[in-house]
Amino acid sequence: MKKRLIGLVSGLAVVSTLALTLFFVTNPFVAADAVADIALRPALTVSVTAPRTETLPVRLTANGDIAAWQEAIIGSDVTDLRLAEVRVNVGDAVRKGEVLAVFDDATVKIEVAQAEAALAEAEALVVEAEENARRARSLDKTGALSAQQILQYVTAAETAKA
Repeated sequence: MKKRLIGLVSGLAVVSTLALTLFFVTNPFVAADAVADIALRPALTVSVTAPRTETLPVRLTANGDIAAWQEAIIGSDVTDLRLAEVRVNVGDAVRKGEVLAVFDDATVKIEVAQAEAALAEAEALVVEAEENARRARSLDKTGALSAQQILQYVTAAETAKA
């Protein structure tokens, strides 16, 4: 009896769900209104107007002096170079080859020093690697090193040169 009652209630729930779904899907009034409402709503509205000049009616009446509130240093950084000196002004006559502005070269000097240090280190590594390869070749006939170890020293020397 209990199983029948559960089966009956479950069946009624399924049938009522199907009936309501069928009603809303096939009812021409509900579906047509919903589709028409969606079709009439624009997805994006665009307004076009011609550009015009206007004056804003804002005025501030005051008396006294006008002065800068905060000083601003205006410059140009060109690949980490700071403009150190400007030697001409707007409207000045200039000649070909004349220096117009001078950049602060401290950053460039540091980069050059770092590159020179890296070069010296690389040259020292080449000398060391070539010496190791020379020693390894001299031990080739004695059997103290395997052929693979000798090849590794020679390859390290060639890599250091590159």
